[in-house]
Order: sequence, then structure tokens, then C-alpha cells
Amino acid sequence: MFLKIFLISSFLFLFSCAEIVTTTNEKKATGIGYGTSRDDAVNNAIIEALGQITGVKISKTAIKETLSIKNQDGKKLDMTYNGEIKKVTKGKVDAYQILNVMEKENGQFVAEVEVVNTEITKKYKTPGLNASNRRSIVVVPANFKDENFNIINEVKSSRDININLSQELLNSITQTRKFNVLDREESRAFYNEQNIFRSEDTNKDEAIKLGNVLGADYLLLTSIKDINIRKKAVNNYIASTNDSYEVSTTIQFKVITTSTRQVKFSNTRTYNFEPSGNSNKEIYYNSLNEISNKIATELIENIYPITVIAINDNEIILNQGNMVVGSKYEVYKLGEKIIDNYTKESLGKTEIKVGVIEIIRALPKISMAKILEGTTEERNIVRTFYSSEKNQLEYQKIGKESDTQIKKGGGVVLPFD
Repeated sequence: MFLKIFLISSFLFLFSCAEIVTTTNEKKATGIGYGTSRDDAVNNAIIEALGQITGVKISKTAIKETLSIKNQDGKKLDMTYNGEIKKVTKGKVDAYQILNVMEKENGQFVAEVEVVNTEITKKYKTPGLNASNRRSIVVVPANFKDENFNIINEVKSSRDININLSQELLNSITQTRKFNVLDREESRAFYNEQNIFRSEDTNKDEAIKLGNVLGADYLLLTSIKDINIRKKAVNNYIASTNDSYEVSTTIQFKVITTSTRQVKFSNTRTYNFEPSGNSNKEIYYNSLNEISNKIATELIENIYPITVIAINDNEIILNQGNMVVGSKYEVYKLGEKIIDNYTKESLGKTEIKVGVIEIIRALPKISMAKILEGTTEERNIVRTFYSSEKNQLEYQKIGKESDTQIKKGGGVVLPFD
């Protein structure tokens, strides 16, 4: 019941944040003008006031010709002037009002007027968090060759496996909540919705939603080079009622910047693990989910290292949600900064292992852990726990501390920017 209420309230929060924000900005300027008649003095006062409004450049001759009105009826004069001012200034000035008109002893008139420029702007506020605080990424559908792989005694094409992996990877990257994950697959549905925004049947404010599509900062490309899901060999000396399976796969993945097409991060990984599941279909999708989680974890640990943000008694709070309950992590304290002698670039900081933690609870935005070994404190970073030297060598690149810089006003500067 609690979970249901939580999910409903979360969706309501997301959708309630989408709105059209209207902003009204009013500018006023006062001008003083002289003339041989009341109309002439008012004309000259308007010309002076208009010169103070940014973006309005009207010749004096044009204003006088347009606004020269012989009728002395004050109300009609004001209404006509207001309409003509808006026309001549192309909407940049809405109206004016006469503050004072006096006739001097020499027969000259002095007029003081105020012109008003009211600018109304409307902007669509997208739902959810501010997109400018995160980098945008597109998970490109995985590359594939026309190959077949053995998946639990069933032959599957590389095309189908890569499509399924791309979706699981999209889920994993989205759940890290560290990137704006952009869609590039559902173009037909997207353009159909845009046509509705432009339709005469919809409120004109709906068109404000157009022109807000984000461009990607990075492309994540993956390719399965080999995958095999098979039943484990049976040990005749150990009684067992359940079949167990093992996965062996080799994956290539890389991150490319869209502005320069530079390859900023690239790796080839071989993963071996035992998937869970009660059916062949469940085992297959659980396997792809674990593979995508491993790729997402490596991406995050190199760009946004998981950090201890608070400690309550023996409970550690981490700034990463949806972590796997029961998984173990090593905790490191950052030391001195290391500079490359040749390039003079930062290589990160030294890392001193101070403890081991285990995830005990996971929420969408944060996860909680308990201390198994050592101690920890706020701002320590957390790395995936690898129990053997073989795995440590396989994942040796993960031990590097990220050079990600967090801006004061929000957002980050990534190490390869």
C-alpha cells in the first residue's frame, strides 16, 4: 500500500511541475516636449520618451506626421495617439498618458508625458528536475553483425539480442538519475504529438511546448561480441533439485561527444556470472539486465563516483538510488592530487581504503548501507567490491578517481570536457 501511494504521489509531482509560466515586464519612460501648440508639445514629449525605451528608433518626422492630430478633444486624442504609437513602434510601446500640459507666458506649450512598454512572455516549464543541471546522453541502439548465439539451447540472432540489450541499458542509465536520457527511437509518436500542438483544435499556448527538444552531449554505443547462456555442468556428487545457469559475454562500449565526435571513453569487458530466474525467458532478460547494470556502474564510477552524503548511527546514506540490496562496496578516502609529469593533467587523487559496506535498502534517489569493515565518513567515495585479484585486474580502470567538478549553482563539469 505504501509503495502504491509513493508511486502515485511521485507521478503527480512530476506532472504537476509541467506548466506555462507567464512573465510580465513593464517599462516606463517620461519625456518633456515644447511646442507652439498643445499637440506639438505632446508630440515632442512622446518623441523624447520613446528615445528612452530600448529598441525603439523612430524618426521625429515620422512621429509628427503620424501623430499630428488637429482634434482638441483630449479623450479622443489620447485614444488615437495610443493606437498610433503601438502601430508606429511595432508593438514595442503600448500606450502613453499626458501627465501635464502648460501654456507659458510667451505662448509656448510645455508637455510632460509617460510612455509604457508592457512585454508579456510565456515559457514552457518542463516537468521534473532542471535539465541544465545534467548532461544529456543518447543510448544508441547497439551495433550488430548477422550472427547467432546460443541462449539456453535456443539460437537467437545478434540483432534481437542487441535490441533487447539497448532497452535494458536505457533503463539502467535512466535509473542512475545522473543524465538526461534522450529518446531517439519513438520519432513517429513524437512528431504526431507535435502536429497536435500546431493544430487549430488546441489552445495556442500548447505551441509553446515546441522548440524545447534537447540535443545530446554524449552518445553511448555498445556492441555484443559474444554471449552464451547455458546450463551449468551437474556435479554428480552434490544433490540438487534446481538447475543453475551461467553467462559468459564480451561487450564493447564507448562514449562519444556529439560536438567533436571524439571518443572520450571506450572499453571491452568480459563478464561471467550466474543469472537468476525461474524460466528461460526470465533468465535471458535478467542476464541482459545485469550486463547493462555493470556497464552503467562502470560509466557512473568513472564520471560520478558514488559518495557518502550522510551517516546516521551505523547507517550510511549514498547519493545513488536503485542499488542492489546485498551488494558490497569498498569505501575510499581521497588523498593528494596526482599530476601527470608529461601532460600536466590531473590524474585524480590517491585513494586510501577505509572500509567495506553492504547495501541494505534502496530508494529511487538514495541507497542505505551498513558498515561491514573499517570506518567511513561523509564525502568518502564508494567503489564496486571485487573479491579476487582476477576481478581486480579485469576492472583495474575503475579504481581511478573522477575529476568531475560540481558547480556551485548546480550541474557538473565532466573530466573529459
